[in-house]
Amino acid sequence: MNSELEQLLVLQDRQQKIRQIQAEIETVPLRRTSLEAQLAASASAVDALKQQARQVEVDRKRLELDVGTRTESISRLKTQQYQTRKNDEFQAMGHEIERYENEIRKIEDEELELMVQVDKIKADLAEEEKKAAGPIVHYAYGTGIGALYGGLVQKYETIRSGFGSAYGVATWALGDEVAVPALGLGKKPTETPVSEHFQTLAAHLVYGITLEGVRRLAMKVL
Repeated sequence: MNSELEQLLVLQDRQQKIRQIQAEIETVPLRRTSLEAQLAASASAVDALKQQARQVEVDRKRLELDVGTRTESISRLKTQQYQTRKNDEFQAMGHEIERYENEIRKIEDEELELMVQVDKIKADLAEEEKKAAGPIVHYAYGTGIGALYGGLVQKYETIRSGFGSAYGVATWALGDEVAVPALGLGKKPTETPVSEHFQTLAAHLVYGITLEGVRRLAMKVL
């Protein structure tokens, strides 16, 4: 009786793991679609920010030309002031000089505003580029560690401990908790809610179990 009960428990455990694997496999297309959508959105945002940066640069150069033109006019008027002997002409040119100087100050204020815009665009662009890199790195990382598992498990049986769950925990610790923050592609562990840590850990556990399940199914087929 005990032997039959043990076999039944083993069978139930395997069935549960198979259901987990099937559920994980079914979510792969959805996750891929989600990652592709994130990548497309980030790429679009990056293009828009780059276009803004180009426009700001055009506006900045235009303002520089405007300042240069008015500076030349001021220099010319001052030369004429020294040459004229008529008081009314001297005063009129003085008013023109003052007007140009006021315009230059306004243009310089606009240039400062553009510089602030440039700094903001650079910060936004860096953030969007990180977002764009995130899905790519995540997808490549998942593919890479999956292939690595297949190679390591042939040499080290301990790798598949816990039906692959140990490997899942290791990839979570080294990837999500260390590599991703170190590369600047995610928040630091101390900045992430505890609930989110548990969610990503659970996802990696399922990932490890899925790897081992798929490996065993492939071995049977082959």
